[in-house]
Amino acid sequence: MRNILAFVATLALSAPALAATNTVFDNQSTFTGTGHCVYNTTCASMLDFGGNYAAQKFSLGADTVLSGGGVTNYTAPGVTDIGSINWMVFAADGTAGMPGTLLATGKRSAITSLTVLSVDELGYYDLSLAKFSMPSLELGAGDYYIALQAVTTQFRVYLSAGDAIDGGAQTRNGGDSWTSGYQGYSSIAVSLYGLENVAAVVPEPASWALMIVGFGMIGASMRRRATTVRFG
Repeated sequence: MRNILAFVATLALSAPALAATNTVFDNQSTFTGTGHCVYNTTCASMLDFGGNYAAQKFSLGADTVLSGGGVTNYTAPGVTDIGSINWMVFAADGTAGMPGTLLATGKRSAITSLTVLSVDELGYYDLSLAKFSMPSLELGAGDYYIALQAVTTQFRVYLSAGDAIDGGAQTRNGGDSWTSGYQGYSSIAVSLYGLENVAAVVPEPASWALMIVGFGMIGASMRRRATTVRFG
């Protein structure tokens, strides 16, 4: 019995562990006060760009499940609610590597947190990271775009430029066509969160089989012990 328990314990220890949710893509803000409000529905509608989305290219080196994202904005002092986020995920298989095949979309995804990263001492714009929720989205290794639109009544919400030297894209018709860059910026400040190496999260069939055999052996041993009667 002791040997059987040791056998199953070994299997449990050797089984793949669940990966923790972490940052799978992070294009930091330039932190220079550079940004534009045209991805903001209130700002865009005033400029007749109601279907405007800003997008950022990202790459995954392994199978990944996305669970949320973050976008860095310059906002007027005191703004603590930027509304919600419309988002779309595309494969980077369009013309000249632009967004092509639409893979998933979400409407009015809730902002789960708004963290102030820095405060403008002159009282112009604070820098904040707005995190939003996404349903579990499974993606294989490869290149993609995340497209974003802030649904808000606030005019002074400016999407920050990102540190990456490229990868930005923009649409004014809801994703039917794209141009490179976002309002003259080469990239936008976007982060993505999720589980990496998804294939390692679920044990291989062989591991499941060994574990089932082990538990079966324990069950059989316990039944034999339970039905044995000893006379003193």
